[in-house]
Amino acid sequence: MKKQPLKEKLKAIGGGHLLNESTWDNRKFGEPLPTMADYKKARQNKINEASYSPKEVKNIVWDMKEYVDKLVKVGVDFSIFQNAKASASALKKIQKLLKNVG
Repeated sequence: MKKQPLKEKLKAIGGGHLLNESTWDNRKFGEPLPTMADYKKARQNKINEASYSPKEVKNIVWDMKEYVDKLVKVGVDFSIFQNAKASASALKKIQKLLKNVG
């Protein structure tokens, strides 16, 4: 049997993803390994990229409430929802929860 490198063996059994450094794909050979501080900084940058202003959040919540209200008004309609009773019930619960937001 031919000897396979570890990377090839891991790929063969579905563990190839374990060797990926997702945050550091561009790290060159010989460069120092990333530290916990590097990972924290990279994560904080991702969080900052996804942050919204308070006005944007308020608008998003308002839109969600409007859409859910429209769907609740549709009610139990089997031509729209496959499981209409469960969908209508879930939408009413969502509507009730959204009243507590914003």
